[in-house]
Amino acid sequence: MRQLTTFATVAALLGLNGRPIAAQSDTTRHAWIFRAPSFVFQPGALTSNFVDKADGTSASTKFNFRVVTAIPTTIPRTTAVAIVQWTPWSSSAGVNHNAPSFVYGPVFTVFDASRVSLNFDVLGSYGPAAKSTDESAYTHKLVIEADISINAGSWLTHDRTNRWRRVALYVFPAYVATGLPSGASHWVALYGVSLPIAP
Repeated sequence: MRQLTTFATVAALLGLNGRPIAAQSDTTRHAWIFRAPSFVFQPGALTSNFVDKADGTSASTKFNFRVVTAIPTTIPRTTAVAIVQWTPWSSSAGVNHNAPSFVYGPVFTVFDASRVSLNFDVLGSYGPAAKSTDESAYTHKLVIEADISINAGSWLTHDRTNRWRRVALYVFPAYVATGLPSGASHWVALYGVSLPIAP
């Protein structure tokens, strides 16, 4: 009888202790704001100096290489991004444009339909100075961006589990709010194709 009483007591204590442990586990799991990241390769082009350009200057288009890490969050309609991008074949006197830039910040989903989506970004950009005699000079810039994506993958496959269903065509008009010399055009357009890397 004593053994049965001891067993029942231990079982009850384990049951009581199991509840807060499970609750703590759930709390810990839900407290972490970030979800599993995804990685996207976005080759395309970058066009600058096409709006409000200074007299005597012309628009410029360069190949743009981008790798995006997108980290969903528990905040509704909000994703954090970390991006490395550069224009490997760009050259301008006194400015090292072909050095990489590092872009980071939140992306807010405005709407996400089956064929097209629109996001609004507030990004920091740490990259080559817009005008410098020192080719190693980097500056911080604030970039306001709209992301328009067209789901081209749905034309390639009807299998929703196929990664290529996430292939998209993108157009990103961006306004570089800070870090540019006086009189420079603040508008940049990025466009190309988004190719999923993982998952």
